[in-house]
Amino acid sequence: MLSDHISPGKRGITLVYDTIDLAKSRIKSRLERDWEHQCQTKDKLRTYRSFKTEMGTASHLNCNLPKFQRSLISQLRLGILPIRIETGRFTGLNEAERLCQLCTQNQIENEAHFMFDCNLYAPYRQELETGIGADFSIMNTTDKFNAVFSHPYMLGRYMEKSYRMRREKLYNS
Repeated sequence: MLSDHISPGKRGITLVYDTIDLAKSRIKSRLERDWEHQCQTKDKLRTYRSFKTEMGTASHLNCNLPKFQRSLISQLRLGILPIRIETGRFTGLNEAERLCQLCTQNQIENEAHFMFDCNLYAPYRQELETGIGADFSIMNTTDKFNAVFSHPYMLGRYMEKSYRMRREKLYNS
């Protein structure tokens, strides 16, 4: 029995704490393994896995961002921002057919295109680059995502402006 191994006093309390720490460690390890598996097997997490290397709370969730900006950033990170790569899934379009309807680059409108390539958002992107002190033209996509995600306030403003412009062009034209 467990009570046979626990003597009263400090030693017994230490054993209980050690047991709790071991249980927490095992649970955390299991959660991390499950998280890694999900990241590698879920296609929607294509952007997320390109910059997220360890399990933990995203920095934008700890900032005092407006709810709309926080939501847009979360949607971008999780691959559920309603851009063509996601909305085309609902209508059965092949990925290659989910092209951006807002520019003439003939590119799939995925998270990277929305953030770094679409000409429609160039003025906002320039503000973002200047604000975070980056030069996207010399960075790979992963480095770009890491740079913008480390500046949640600037990213939130970019996301809100760009997404509002996108909605305006698509639905009010």
